[in-house]
Amino acid sequence: MSNGPSRWPVCEVVVSAGRRTGTRRRRSDSAVETTRVALIKSWSPLHPFVGRAVTKVLGTQLLADLSGFVAALDSMFGGFRARAEQTYRVLQDRETAFLLVAAPEPDAVREAAYFAERLAVDDMPLAGLVLNRMTTVSAPAIDAASARAAAAELDPPVSDLLLVHADLAEQAERQAVEAARFQREHPTVPIAMAAAQAADIHDLDGLRRIGDELC
Repeated sequence: MSNGPSRWPVCEVVVSAGRRTGTRRRRSDSAVETTRVALIKSWSPLHPFVGRAVTKVLGTQLLADLSGFVAALDSMFGGFRARAEQTYRVLQDRETAFLLVAAPEPDAVREAAYFAERLAVDDMPLAGLVLNRMTTVSAPAIDAASARAAAAELDPPVSDLLLVHADLAEQAERQAVEAARFQREHPTVPIAMAAAQAADIHDLDGLRRIGDELC
């Protein structure tokens, strides 16, 4: 492959710039035009000689086919860019809403915070965060330490039940800490919580139960 000027870097700039913001796209357009001018100037003095040599070696039909291919390629990337910009505008519209769903675990909440920040930077509306599979305890008045202390003095199966309660209480406390951390970092983002279910949700009745909890 030749190290001389080529049209392919220009195409690459156009495609990669299509996903950026308006200011970045305008700067990329200027850079593309500057690159085109530089390529034309560098090729102009040699154009008659190079053109005749390439035509003699490759033939006029191959050059015509290659020219048609490049023109079609430019048209294809131009359409892709227009569609990407249109999609970007739709995602920024106030009628569009993004909803983040995350498990109440440190890594998942960290990813949700990252996406919330990216949506804010790109001016895309975020409707809220759903913390899924939140742990609930049947006796919230009994904390984990009290349950473990009582289990040490009692016999099974009561002691086993108290230990299970202690584990669930500690897990619920950790999840509450993660929810509070996200709320501090993103105070304007509403948070809804969906409790962990005893079985997988696989029908409309299960979805209705989750919907009732979130509303």
